[in-house]
Amino acid sequence: MRLDFILLQFQLVYGFHYYVESGRKKCFTEDLSVDTVIVGAYSMKVAKANEPKVFKELFGSSMKITVFSESSQHYLVDTTGVAKGKFRFTAAEGGTHQICITPNTNDFNDDTKIFFDLKYGQNDEDNVDTTIVDSALNALKMRVRGMKDSISEVRNHLHVQSTVEGEMRELSETINTHTYRFTLIQMFIFVLTIVWQIKSLKGFFLSKKIV
Repeated sequence: MRLDFILLQFQLVYGFHYYVESGRKKCFTEDLSVDTVIVGAYSMKVAKANEPKVFKELFGSSMKITVFSESSQHYLVDTTGVAKGKFRFTAAEGGTHQICITPNTNDFNDDTKIFFDLKYGQNDEDNVDTTIVDSALNALKMRVRGMKDSISEVRNHLHVQSTVEGEMRELSETINTHTYRFTLIQMFIFVLTIVWQIKSLKGFFLSKKIV
């Protein structure tokens, strides 16, 4: 796929977006000169299947980026990261390079909207370092968000478990109280029965003048 270049601030820059199903790879062919430095930026929005076509960011989605040099027959980039980030590579040899993007939302029926920018001639090490740091920070933010969600789920689970344990404790105490009362009543009735039987036997023996 060939795209026109735009000259901006002494760098060649172009950006575009396209739509593709989750899990489907799309590649772009670029002819690069030796030592050309490329900085790419990408992001993705998702429209869930069987829902209104509203594209929005989806937590847990990822993007696979590969750059293959046909001259050297090697991958210059082969990485999978979060749905928004950057990458950088230098063309060690001149020739055709395949830049491929594969979005993944864990549901192949989802539709994705991919935003993609490429910058040519970027050779400022400070900018390169910032690009790498930004990608790392984005990945770290996604991990922190996932950890917060996991902690919230654990707290909810512990709260539910504590509530159930409290109810079971109250039920156990109630049963123990009823059992204790029932035992006392049984003993009282048993004692009354014995006293009544003794009195009855004593009266019987007296009436028969046995005692």
